[in-house]
Amino acid sequence: MLHRLTVFDQADAAPGALDRRLDLSALSWEGVGWVAAALLAALVRLIQLTTWPLGAEEARIATDGLALATGGTVSDNAWTHPLVVEAEALAMFLFGPSDGVARLVPVLAGFGAIALLWPLRRWVGRGAALGAAVLLALSPTMVFTARQAGAGSLLVAGSLLVLVLLLHHLSQPTTLSAVATGAAAGLLLLTGPLGWVALPLTAGAGIAMAGGRRARPRDLSGLAVGLLLVLITLSTALFTRPGGFSEFLSASLGALWREHLANAGTQWWMTPLVLVVDEFLLLVLAVVAGWQVLVNPERLPFGTARPARAILGWAVVGTVVATIVGGAAAAGYSLAVLPLVLAGGVGLGALVGGIDWTEVWTGRGLAFVVAVFLTFAALLSTFNTLGSTPATSARFAWLLTLAILILLVLVPLLLATVWLARRLDQPATGLVGLAVLLVLGAVTLHTGVMLGATNVNRPGEPLLIGSTTPAVGRWIARIETLSADLTTFTQNAQDPTGGHAFTIVLDEEIAQPFAWYLRDFPNLRVVNADEPATGTTPPDVVIALPEHVPALLGAQDDYVPRPYALTVPTPPSFAQPDWGALLAGLTDPAQIRHFTEFLLDRQVSVPAEPRAFALVLRADHAERVYGPTTETKTP
Repeated sequence: MLHRLTVFDQADAAPGALDRRLDLSALSWEGVGWVAAALLAALVRLIQLTTWPLGAEEARIATDGLALATGGTVSDNAWTHPLVVEAEALAMFLFGPSDGVARLVPVLAGFGAIALLWPLRRWVGRGAALGAAVLLALSPTMVFTARQAGAGSLLVAGSLLVLVLLLHHLSQPTTLSAVATGAAAGLLLLTGPLGWVALPLTAGAGIAMAGGRRARPRDLSGLAVGLLLVLITLSTALFTRPGGFSEFLSASLGALWREHLANAGTQWWMTPLVLVVDEFLLLVLAVVAGWQVLVNPERLPFGTARPARAILGWAVVGTVVATIVGGAAAAGYSLAVLPLVLAGGVGLGALVGGIDWTEVWTGRGLAFVVAVFLTFAALLSTFNTLGSTPATSARFAWLLTLAILILLVLVPLLLATVWLARRLDQPATGLVGLAVLLVLGAVTLHTGVMLGATNVNRPGEPLLIGSTTPAVGRWIARIETLSADLTTFTQNAQDPTGGHAFTIVLDEEIAQPFAWYLRDFPNLRVVNADEPATGTTPPDVVIALPEHVPALLGAQDDYVPRPYALTVPTPPSFAQPDWGALLAGLTDPAQIRHFTEFLLDRQVSVPAEPRAFALVLRADHAERVYGPTTETKTP
């Protein structure tokens, strides 16, 4: 006998979307790890994104992007990186011009780079791909490139896109995949001069990872079509600037020669310095990956040994190339950091995969990890005590402190660690490595988060060298407020809202980022100090290098100049390293102590004087800003 379902029976038989149960058991640890990597990347990249003002190069790119979005004229510099400028133009067309929008493009490119690691699981293994995603999210260099409106983040994302599409094409060659790979190569070249360096490195790594697979000869035409189609389409801004393709080739290759090849080897030590100071976690994990590939290849997932060897080779070659031609900039450092991220992912995946997590969660393994932490802390404290130089009167107290540390803290902890290690059912090396990685990971996370801090002076952070100081942003805001207070009702066709009637003169040598921030002032003039024709109207504000102020003001003496920091300087120990002292410090407890402190606070013994700019205000404006006691100075 058939039973006809009523409306209520049908509702019970097919629960709605809101009534369905969520099966949390279907979630895998791998999926949780990818979500955690994405959240970690968002946290580190978005926190305090706009606290630092735009740098000079960032401001030039943002200005060109705004000009392209509004139909204006872009600078000659725009043709060295058309993809960056066009991406900025699209963002500003959609959301309007601001620092946050200018940095939105690299942030999204940074997220895209993490997403592009997902398809690499097929070649490097699930654990290695997830490990690389976590390391890419943590890497201070990658975090910095994702927070800067420049080519660095797009260079990384473009390299990974070329790698993924090339591997896919070599495994399943079709005409469509060949065209897509060529298009990705074109995008990489359009990111900037270093794209010409990154493309052969990435292509060589992809071919080596694919092993014996080779593209068909007829696919070369597809690669060429995709490459030329993207280059011509984007370099001409969708065919609106017919001469863009030739200008791109000339400007990009010219910049490659001037900025990188002609100065090859200049400040070669900056790349190794950044790797040791900011990317030590990657170096350690790359060594672990090398050990696994050379000594224990059988512990790697099936079919991943060849790609792992290719990635290690890419890391070595990329580090050498970045050292020679990368220059002292984050985009150049990424030539070495990106393959190290992949190599570190291989090492992290092998290390984590070799741990018996059941024993860790049951207590013995966790107790051993805690003991390793405490032993490491005691050892570090002992080194710090040895590295201190007590006065003669305090020497007895110093010896007593050292004896207590060694006899009552370090030795008992070391014995407890050894005792716990013998009770483990697995080799202790994996858990020791886990403890070390947690410490290094915490230091790396701290470094990445502090890149956005402006309330703490960190003169020894190499990634921040050349960045515009926060003082620039504060004084730009003061100028805008002062102009709004005095000229709110001075409205005309060029300034319909009023408040921007100040006449401002900028020194051409340091015009950016001031020109970007003061773009709403119609009476803004950029002049050359050698030809200071400032116009008939005396300027309200002059911003120039201190040595150029007399030439720009001429006979006008009713002005008050004040110097302020413009950019973060290079510390003397970075500009001219003392190699003898560095080698001797490897065995000096005092130097080891200083280095461990430096990893956290980035303080240097001899800070450098920053490059300064002179803010020159008319005397009556200076009295409003500085107070009535301001004395007029004749420059």
